[in-house]
Amino acid sequence: MEAMADARLRTLERRWRESGAGCDHARFLVERLRAGEVEPEQVLLAAHLGDAGAREALGLEGDPAAPGQRAWTTALGAWRGPVPARAALAAARLVLPVFDRGLNPDPRPRRALRAGEAQVVCPCAAHAQRAAAAAEQADALASDDAGTAVWAAVQATCATGDEALPLLESAVVSAGRVAGVVAVRAAVRDALVPWALGYEDPLTRRLGGASA
Repeated sequence: MEAMADARLRTLERRWRESGAGCDHARFLVERLRAGEVEPEQVLLAAHLGDAGAREALGLEGDPAAPGQRAWTTALGAWRGPVPARAALAAARLVLPVFDRGLNPDPRPRRALRAGEAQVVCPCAAHAQRAAAAAEQADALASDDAGTAVWAAVQATCATGDEALPLLESAVVSAGRVAGVVAVRAAVRDALVPWALGYEDPLTRRLGGASA
């Protein structure tokens, strides 16, 4: 029986990977939920972020993009642990082009975000110390929306519990003013959904690359 269930999972996964269709992803997620391979909270997070397959798997209707940016961010804050920091970092990365312009690009925002990302992926003492230092240095950047997004995101990686929620909102709202609401939500979705559903971690993959 277990072998049959595993074979069904693999068949549904292969069908989804080949088609990329939301309905095929939904069937795969339903089977994963039934098999205990993924928790309902993980699928609910993916659904909140706008993943079509996750929403269909849970029978959710309506437009996930309908709530305003603050309401969407507040709801996202219901997921604790590394979720607020990961979402804030994904939003803040969208503002980096602002600092890359001109003859002398500012390297501080990119370095600060990378330190925060390393802390989220590997929350050891050394990474926590570097992230705290980066968060302190990022104070100087928070003079406009782009700088505030970076500052709030790095601060969020050092925060705990309820402290992270206003920082998440600040990062998402500030980044939205720079890059646009739709772009921010798409960036957060693309960064968190594969991680939430246990497929891969885009953040780990980026940190393993040659450049930030």
